[in-house]
Amino acid sequence: MPHAHTPGPWKAVEGNTCFQKLGKTLTTWPIYSSEGNIIAVAIQHDGENYSTATQFQDDAHLIAAAPDLLDALESLLSLGKSEQFGQWEQWEEVQTAHEVITRATGRARG
Repeated sequence: MPHAHTPGPWKAVEGNTCFQKLGKTLTTWPIYSSEGNIIAVAIQHDGENYSTATQFQDDAHLIAAAPDLLDALESLLSLGKSEQFGQWEQWEEVQTAHEVITRATGRARG
């Protein structure tokens, strides 16, 4: 299904320390589109919201994987339209997958 978001793949680029003041460091991880445009920036303030730099980096990579994850989930759900899956739409995991797609796209399935 086509989406209005910037097409993937996206890539998180290793952070840059761009600000240091009063013992605090601000680190950014830009998220680039396949065309090289910055579409988002993950920002870490030392000691705030993230227990480790690794957690922050993992979050940036997860954001960058979003379009590919959405496409993969939609492709997987399209397999369930086959007769062999029986009551596919009643599976809790399938319902959850549809809810996640709705959150990611901002529109209900139809």
